[in-house]
Amino acid sequence: ENIAEVKNSGIELLINGIVINNNKLKWDLTASLATNESELMSIDGNEQSITLSNDFGVFHRVGYPLGSFFHHKLVSAQLDAKGVPILSSLKCATPTGGSEACYNGNTFVGQRVYIGPSTPKMEGAFTSTVLFNKQIRLGVTVDYKLGHYKYDNTRRVRGAFTIARELAYPLESDPIDVTVFRNNYLFSGSGHINDASFARLREVSASYILPSELNQRLGIKGASFTLSGRNLFFISNYSGLDPETMFLGGARGGFVMLDQNALPQLSQVVGSFNIKF
Repeated sequence: ENIAEVKNSGIELLINGIVINNNKLKWDLTASLATNESELMSIDGNEQSITLSNDFGVFHRVGYPLGSFFHHKLVSAQLDAKGVPILSSLKCATPTGGSEACYNGNTFVGQRVYIGPSTPKMEGAFTSTVLFNKQIRLGVTVDYKLGHYKYDNTRRVRGAFTIARELAYPLESDPIDVTVFRNNYLFSGSGHINDASFARLREVSASYILPSELNQRLGIKGASFTLSGRNLFFISNYSGLDPETMFLGGARGGFVMLDQNALPQLSQVVGSFNIKF
């Protein structure tokens, strides 16, 4: 049964070109780009939102991308002499871009605000290959994903088990961070839900191709040796170990872009020898 209307749009581009091509040198470049924009247009009945995870703040909401993060976000905070947040000092962001008191006395009155989408808005890759004298080939691949957010649940757990440095030394830390760690899920929009955009050096390779004269002497059609390094380096402002890690277990899986106690991508050095008969 269809319960909602969704609008999806995007573009896909691929450009490939040979920059130099002569007897000594061949250099080719490839670039790809894909964009993705989704918007929930309407839900049957009077509903404006479908909750996917209240704790982690993931919702389908009319007017926003599918699976977006909505959570409480601190704007300012103050601590007392013992490093405990002063409730009356806490200011929360509002959906209209302003700020308001988070508490009315001891009652929390903060509103959820839009943090960002869980699906990348843009992704693609750059690949370059250079061939010298038809014998030595050098290659490099860089890929990227941009404009999406992920819940760093490892960071939240550090607060839940009181092993965050901010809790041990609150007066030496940012008052907002101290408040976030002391309140677990409540202010996730201020520290645990982070931009997971990244660019990664996916592979660097060098190959040696046996010359045709040697192939004839060995009685083979061709041979090459390749040494490559994979996942060697990445650039990202994400708070966790790796913006590509994912945790999809049990009730916390599904649509939630969740990073929890996951190992980062392994860096690898791989050697291979290829013979054609």
